Amino acid sequence: QDGGNIILPPLVAFTTVLLGFFVARLVVNLLAPKTDLNVRRTFSFTTGLYNYGFIPIPIILTLFPHEVESTLGVLFIHNVGVEMAFWSVGIMILTGTINRASIRRILNLPFITLCLGLTLNLTGLEAQIPPFVLKSLHMLSLCAIPMGLILAGATFADLMTSQALGKIFSRIPLLSLLTRLVILPLLFILIAKYLPGTSIELRRIIIIQAAMPAAIFPLVVSKHYKGDTETAVHVVAATTLGSLFTIPIWIGWGMAWVF
Repeated sequence: QDGGNIILPPLVAFTTVLLGFFVARLVVNLLAPKTDLNVRRTFSFTTGLYNYGFIPIPIILTLFPHEVESTLGVLFIHNVGVEMAFWSVGIMILTGTINRASIRRILNLPFITLCLGLTLNLTGLEAQIPPFVLKSLHMLSLCAIPMGLILAGATFADLMTSQALGKIFSRIPLLSLLTRLVILPLLFILIAKYLPGTSIELRRIIIIQAAMPAAIFPLVVSKHYKGDTETAVHVVAATTLGSLFTIPIWIGWGMAWVF
C-alpha cells in the first residue's frame, strides 16, 4: 500500500546490480587484464549479480519474524529490478552483444506478474480470487525455490570437475571474494545509510543483499550462453563458501550502523 515501496525498490535493485557488474569488470580489468575476454565477461556477470532469493528469504524469516510479510513483500518487488538487470544488461555483458532482444527481456514474466499482483492488491480485487486458485498458487510457490536449487545444484555438479576444483584458489576466485564480499558490501551499506526516501524494509533488504554471495542461477545461464563455465563455478563456489563467514559480519555491522 506504500507507494514508496513500489517504485524505489526495483530502481535500487536495478542500480545495485549495474554497480556490481561495473565494479566486477573494473576489478578484473585492473588486476587480471591479460585474462581471456570470455573469462572477464563471465566474471563480471556472475560476480556482479548477488544471491537475491535463495539465501535472503530464510534470513528475513529468521531476523524479522514479526515483520515477515512486509519485508518479504518489498523483497519480491525489489527482485523484479534484479531480474530486469539480469536479463537485459547482464546478458549483454555475458555475450558481448547489444540488440533489441536484450532490451525486450526487461518485459519478462516476473515483471508482468508484479504488475498484475500490485493491481490486484491496490484495487482490492485479490479478495475475488477463488480460494482453490490461491491454494494452487501457494503450492506452486512453495516448489519454486527448491526446484531452482535442484536445477542450480545439478548444473554445479555437472561443471565441478577435478580440474575446476584444482583451480579454486587461483586468481579469479580470489578476485571474486575481494569484489563480492569486501568492496560491494561497503558500497551497498553506504547506499542503505544515505539514500533518501528509503523505507525501513528496503534498508534492511539492501543490507542483507550487501552480504550475499554471487547468485547461483547464473551458472545455468552462463552455460546456456556459452560463457566460461569454469569461471562461473569458481565465482559461485568461492563466494558461497566465503559468505559463511562474512554474512554475519556484514549484516550485524550494517544493521547496527544504518539503524
